[in-house]
Amino acid sequence: MKAKFMTPRVGIGVLVCKDDSILLGQRKTYDGKEFWSVPGGHLDRMETFESCGKKEVRRETGLDVNEIEFFYATNNLSQGEKRSTHSVSIFMIAKYESGEPVVLNTEKCLERKWFKRSDLPKDMSVWMKQMVDKAEKPRFLK
Repeated sequence: MKAKFMTPRVGIGVLVCKDDSILLGQRKTYDGKEFWSVPGGHLDRMETFESCGKKEVRRETGLDVNEIEFFYATNNLSQGEKRSTHSVSIFMIAKYESGEPVVLNTEKCLERKWFKRSDLPKDMSVWMKQMVDKAEKPRFLK
C-alpha cells in the first residue's frame, strides 16, 4: 500500500506584550479541556509570518500590534493509537499598539486577559510554558 504524503500544518502564535504583561486567552479544546494560550492561527499559502501574526491577533482579539518579529519555534509530533499528528508552531513576539482585548471567536476562546509575567496562570499548554520560559525578558516588557 502506498503511503499518502502529508505535510505538517504551520501555526503562528503571537506573544503580545504591553508594559510588564502578556495577553493570553482561555481556549477550549475539542475534548472539552480549557487552557491559556496566545492568539494565533494557521499560516496561509504565500503569507509571511509577520502578516499572519498581525492578522490573527486582530481576528481573535481586536488588537493592533507592531514591531512583530520571530521569537521561537516548535516541531510538534504526536503519535497516538488511532491517529498521529505533525505540526510546526512559529511563535512571534509583538508590541501592543492599540485596542481593548475581546473574544471574537467564542467557539474557541472563553476569555482574554493581560497577565503579569510573574503571575501567569497554571493551566497553560506544555508548549506555551516552554515558550514563556524562553522569554526571560522580552524587550517589549518593562
